[in-house]
Amino acid sequence: DKVGGRAWVRNANPTSKLQTELGVYHLQYDLDYPAPVGLGTWPSRDELLEHFHNVSVEYGLMPHIQLNTAVIEVRHIVDQQTLPFYSPERQHLSVLTQQILETGKRDATQQAAFSTVSFFPGGLVAPLRLEYKGEEAFQGQIGYGMFDEFDYTCVRGAAPAIIGFGAFAVENVRTCLEHGASKTWILCRRKNLAMP
Repeated sequence: DKVGGRAWVRNANPTSKLQTELGVYHLQYDLDYPAPVGLGTWPSRDELLEHFHNVSVEYGLMPHIQLNTAVIEVRHIVDQQTLPFYSPERQHLSVLTQQILETGKRDATQQAAFSTVSFFPGGLVAPLRLEYKGEEAFQGQIGYGMFDEFDYTCVRGAAPAIIGFGAFAVENVRTCLEHGASKTWILCRRKNLAMP
């Protein structure tokens, strides 16, 4: 159980690094708090996860965070219709959750009431996996560039092709070159602004 969301806990590779400068991407982003010390400008996945955890502990958030929890239902309940919509006594939200156990099974349903709910689903939840014609005949490594699925030790002296041009494509160009690739090829429909 780690604070960091799916993008950093599950999707990111051990070699993943922040592509936005740390000065605008950290948890103490407030006028009253300086940027964290001990982290580089582009920290790694593991350094960011440690930062997220340390700040959550320092600010007393961990007892109030439920990790590995599935939200089953959110219901809007009107308690006093005659009150103005902004009054906290007018309405509440009833939320049903289930803790996801290590076995993948779900625990008993829990119910809680809240005055507001913030929902941050992110955009890296269901990556597109394609199978290309002739993959079975290809003699090299084929792997998805996230979830720690690719063995970068195999690219030394080679010229790997990276399909796509999202953040993980840019990351994999850097990582392949850091692991000794002679060059990398990007195959994409259109260029993004974040050029490697």
